[in-house]
Amino acid sequence: MRLSPNPGNLSMGMMENFSVVLVPNIDFRYTMSAPSYDSGHSPTELQHTVTETGIKLAGRVWGVSPDTAQVRILALHGWLDNGATYDLFAPRILDIFKAAGHTEVCFVALDLAGHGKSSHRPPEVLYYLWDYIDDVLGFADEALGWDTFQLIGHSMGGHISLMFSAAYPDRIEKLTLLESVGPIGVPNEDHTSHLRDYITRRRAILSTGPSRKPTYNSIDDAAHTRGSRGITPLSDEAARILCSRGLEPVKMPTARRPSLGLAGALTAAASTEGTKYSWSTDVKLMLRPPFRWSTEAIASYVEVTPPLFHYMFNMSCLWQIFDSIPKFGSKPFPRQDRRIQEGGGPHGHWRASSTCERIW
Repeated sequence: MRLSPNPGNLSMGMMENFSVVLVPNIDFRYTMSAPSYDSGHSPTELQHTVTETGIKLAGRVWGVSPDTAQVRILALHGWLDNGATYDLFAPRILDIFKAAGHTEVCFVALDLAGHGKSSHRPPEVLYYLWDYIDDVLGFADEALGWDTFQLIGHSMGGHISLMFSAAYPDRIEKLTLLESVGPIGVPNEDHTSHLRDYITRRRAILSTGPSRKPTYNSIDDAAHTRGSRGITPLSDEAARILCSRGLEPVKMPTARRPSLGLAGALTAAASTEGTKYSWSTDVKLMLRPPFRWSTEAIASYVEVTPPLFHYMFNMSCLWQIFDSIPKFGSKPFPRQDRRIQEGGGPHGHWRASSTCERIW
């Protein structure tokens, strides 16, 4: 049964000052090294096609079954990542709750549409944050059966989580943003340039389609490229975790190679058909929406109702964005407990133990 949404009170009122808690410095290289954490927790796979959107979503489930959980946590990953971004994070969360006497915990890391093992949107449909919200709502209702739950979002997943919480505050028990300041507004005069850029990029991407995707000889090759040349740096171990879920095998066309025939003449002999790997992500994810919210519209989303834990790292490029938000006419993120881990970068949550212990 689909649950009725409650939009809550999203009016802009007086915003409270937020607290800042500084924690000990952690070396940046160590933070990004994604140390292994083996707690004996192994995830199970969950797939469900959302009735309203028709999207098949895949998720990884740690802990007890969703229908018996007393502590329910749904986690959303960042742009071009997948649910495996929580492979070190989730087991540590379960152990923290267990140490506190809570054993009926379920942690679900979702592959957002177009990412990981979830399906792509139809060819003519782009990826908008509000469509992700509908996906998450349907998945929580139908696949998990959760009336209320805790919501965690990293980067783009944080943007989606913030908007979901603003639209459905009665559904969220606690909101945790990892490296996210929510959707970013743009000045009104910038919309025309964004539209031109969008049309140019859309033509280029749709004219070539999946052929734009790079291919790799092995998962290790892809992991090394993702770790060293990606938009945000990752260790090979962390990159391999993402690649193991985010890659799919690609059959390459049969190659022809010259060989010597019986008479010594060169002949063409078919080589064995090869298999390479490519990202399963939809190429349309490289398209930014043609229109974005105005800074005034963003204000209605940042005044979230649920308890908010906001977590950024001091080498993040988001500091510049975060510090600029008050210039838009309001203080950012009321009613939050904002904590800073010194030394982390855009994927600082890979340091599972340090991050989790400061959030819970």
